[in-house]
Amino acid sequence: MSGPGWAVVGKRPGDDADYAVLAASAEPFTHAQLTAILLDAAPGHSPAVDAEGAAALPWVWFVPVRSDDRTHLGVAVRAWSDQVDATSRPIAVTRFLCVPLDGFSGTFTALHHAVDRWRDEPPTRVEPVEPRRGFPWHVAATVAALVVAGPVALVGADRLDLASRLALLDSVAALLPAGALSWLTAACWSDAGFRMVLSCKATAEPGDRVVDVRTGEAVGSLGPAARAYRDLLVGYCEQHGRDAVARYLAGLPDARDRDLGAVRAALAGFDQVKAVLRAAADRTLRPEQVRALDERGMFAALDPRSRLGLLIGYLDVACPEDVRRDATWLAAHWEPGATAHLARVAGVRLRRPEWRAGSVLALADLAAATGSRADFLDALAPGTGSSAFGGHLGRVIEVLVRLGESPEWTDEIARAVNGSPHLAIGLARALVAADGHPGYLLRTLAGQADEPTAWTRISRPFRVATGDTGAAEAEDIRVLHGIDGTVVRELIGLAARTGRTAVRGLMAGVLAYLESAPVDWSEWGVALTKVPLTDPEQQAAADFLLAGADLEPSRSLHAGRRYREALRRRVDSSGLSLGRRTAVVTRVAERLDPGWGAGAEVDDVLDALWHLGGDTAVVAPVVEVVADEARRDGRLLARPSAARWLPLLADDPELAVAILRNRLRGVAERAPVAEVADLVVRLSRAEETAEAVADALARSAWRPLTPQWAELFVVLTSRLHLAGDPRPDRLATALGTALLARWPRSRLDSTADELFGVLLGQAITVVRLVAHLAPVVGEHGVLALHRADLDQVLDAVEPVAARARPPHA
Repeated sequence: MSGPGWAVVGKRPGDDADYAVLAASAEPFTHAQLTAILLDAAPGHSPAVDAEGAAALPWVWFVPVRSDDRTHLGVAVRAWSDQVDATSRPIAVTRFLCVPLDGFSGTFTALHHAVDRWRDEPPTRVEPVEPRRGFPWHVAATVAALVVAGPVALVGADRLDLASRLALLDSVAALLPAGALSWLTAACWSDAGFRMVLSCKATAEPGDRVVDVRTGEAVGSLGPAARAYRDLLVGYCEQHGRDAVARYLAGLPDARDRDLGAVRAALAGFDQVKAVLRAAADRTLRPEQVRALDERGMFAALDPRSRLGLLIGYLDVACPEDVRRDATWLAAHWEPGATAHLARVAGVRLRRPEWRAGSVLALADLAAATGSRADFLDALAPGTGSSAFGGHLGRVIEVLVRLGESPEWTDEIARAVNGSPHLAIGLARALVAADGHPGYLLRTLAGQADEPTAWTRISRPFRVATGDTGAAEAEDIRVLHGIDGTVVRELIGLAARTGRTAVRGLMAGVLAYLESAPVDWSEWGVALTKVPLTDPEQQAAADFLLAGADLEPSRSLHAGRRYREALRRRVDSSGLSLGRRTAVVTRVAERLDPGWGAGAEVDDVLDALWHLGGDTAVVAPVVEVVADEARRDGRLLARPSAARWLPLLADDPELAVAILRNRLRGVAERAPVAEVADLVVRLSRAEETAEAVADALARSAWRPLTPQWAELFVVLTSRLHLAGDPRPDRLATALGTALLARWPRSRLDSTADELFGVLLGQAITVVRLVAHLAPVVGEHGVLALHRADLDQVLDAVEPVAARARPPHA
């Protein structure tokens, strides 16, 4: 049933039927029950319309009615209407309202007030209304003692107005246990011959106990039991005040026995309350004392100040088992002032040397039950810096991890960690360490705010590092690293253990942060080199940062095409100065392992080195890396991709010879004699042996015709002579001899082989002749002689050569 039950008893205008229930709520009573309650058990017949004083309508009476194992307290108000029945008699209308007795803490006056305000629609609730004060409490005490024993007639009240009579009834009820409302019928007026347990009337009925409200005296003896209750009641009221006693009795809703002994025993419990209050004041309170008050219904009867004192005293001495056992009734009778003390006690227990998480968690459960989560966490997490925790940050985190298992704590934990970055980091670490994964709490807390919060920033890297989707941001890493310089490197290790996706997501934020912030590379360098990056873009970004910090990159240019392209884009878009770009490219080049020139990607590596450097590719360290590899494996110089490097490498004496040798090996089949002679002379000046030159020439594709052989030797001798060589014929002679031993016989048949030797011999003779005559005839004479001698030689050998020349010669 929602709202009070209600009913209206009366007649229809012009009706000649008896009074009956005209309308009623569906619950809690049937029409038949309402008829019995409001007609059969009424306090009398309606008086004459012109009746005066208390006997005149409206009449107000109160009845407890039991139905379906539940007691309701009802109020009935009978008043004249402006309608008449079939006999022209005025119609009296009775309005009835009832509420469950369990949980009712109002007054008779409040019930009447609800009906008095009833107009078209029945009231939906009973508002608290304090009764009129001023009625002597000692008179009420006498009536209260008598009414337990039997019906009481209050005489002398016929001149009191309705509000005063209601106050009189309330004064008596206030000095009885609250459970007495289960049997106390009361009326502001009743007719002779109609009996209520307590009513104002003109004359008493036989058997009534009578109290004259004008004098406050009982007519006749109270009886021993009633006197004992009255004396105890008066004594308490005189010592502690009527209001304190009334509050105590109002807290005894279960004391429903209409027995003077039971009622007196319930009242005597007031001494127990005082004893417990004294124990709280003396700091000798025991939890079981407070618990006993609640079990007897006495705790709720205390005034707010006394309840607060007992709650504070209880919290000071209760162990976790006590708090868990008593949490329900503690929460039911909680005083707002106890919240701050609960939080203080939690803080004290947290800092005890012999602390246990359970001792704080029990208080946390009580805080949750009393709606004090925010104050509780404020006491545990009092500030933003780590020093605010007094060295007990780990304990606070342990408590939060346990509390985080309950979703109802999420909002408050989110607020606490957002206000304390050190707490946030510690909590995230603990969640990961406890579960091996962050669980729902890391994600749930991050979703408590629309905008990024400290917890969002701090928890996201933890979530990503443990396998959640998404990526960390540079600002996340900045916040984390600014609070704790070790946590990001811990997360890198955690992500590595989690897997590739975790590494990629975390490093997105780490690399973005490192690109934008000045950092201590003595710390970060080691961390970056240990990250198992599998994404080429991220690996290139990491190596670019390492090289820029003058540290060795983790990977070399052999890491693959995507890596090389990404690194090149990084360098090109970085806007580095010439000096910084030189340093970066140098580090990248020096990272190449020995033997890289023999790798399958050597051409791509050479190309990447060239383009990475841009204008700086000519710097000595990079050239030296290529030169070292060329010295290790001369085949590198013969690769087409090395062509652009050769001018840079030629300054090295050793490589210059190798370059010339490779060029000689690479001469074309019909290369001009002058080109070949130039290479041979340059090799000779570089102190290359005739055997090595002959070997290179023999390996080439050069296919000289017969006259070209003689011309080669003459040109060699002539150039050496012009260069001031005292023995210009030695090179040609040595070269010719070496060629005889090395020239591939596969290029000639047996006849040509013999001819080859003859030609070489004649050419050598001409060379020697030229060498001897050169000092006499001078340069032009030598050249003329060369031509004459060559013509003579050619005329002699041409017929033989024509017959012996192979098809390809």
